[in-house]
Amino acid sequence: MTNGLSADYLDCATCIDFVGKVAIDFGGADLSTFKKVRTGKFFGSKYQEISFHVEINFGAKSGLLGVRALCEGVVTGAAEMVFD
Repeated sequence: MTNGLSADYLDCATCIDFVGKVAIDFGGADLSTFKKVRTGKFFGSKYQEISFHVEINFGAKSGLLGVRALCEGVVTGAAEMVFD
């Protein structure tokens, strides 16, 4: 048992239904507070490590999933997804 879920449930590929994609826009977040990383000394890639959470409310309304993206505790985006 992991995190309160049985191993049988975690191995069940047919238990998962694809209902949509979530795209997160970090344009409203203050990116200066996040760690900047560069691979290599002079050449290579530069990227930032951004910590965020995605909240999905399964009980929002019948047939809807409420989705919120939070960055540093601030909501950066929200949406509702329709499902059957």
